[in-house]
Amino acid sequence: MKKALWGWAPLALYAALILALSLEPSPKGVSGNWDKLYHGLAYLGLAFLLMRAVSISGAATGLAAAAVAFISASAYGGIIEFLQSLTATRSAELLDGLANSTGAAIGVLLYLFLNSKRG
Repeated sequence: MKKALWGWAPLALYAALILALSLEPSPKGVSGNWDKLYHGLAYLGLAFLLMRAVSISGAATGLAAAAVAFISASAYGGIIEFLQSLTATRSAELLDGLANSTGAAIGVLLYLFLNSKRG
């Protein structure tokens, strides 16, 4: 039980942080496409934590865990983009969704790479 909680709790907190920051008014001073980098980094972290949680809990391993993490992180990003379209201070952008999914893919690959080095 503790092991599973240790896997899922950081993920839940991180996902809540992404949601809260994503629904806040856009920060001033972020110009151009720099926000795409922030999206990618945020979802890299989310997918990495998803891989960790799924692996620790034993819910899935290997490519199945990778698929679960990538699809879940990308879907979460899509849901948040939709929610942003319902706010007065944010908007949904296709390129943000692409950045989210790209970051998620990198997060999954990074997790797999780091774990392959552990033996």
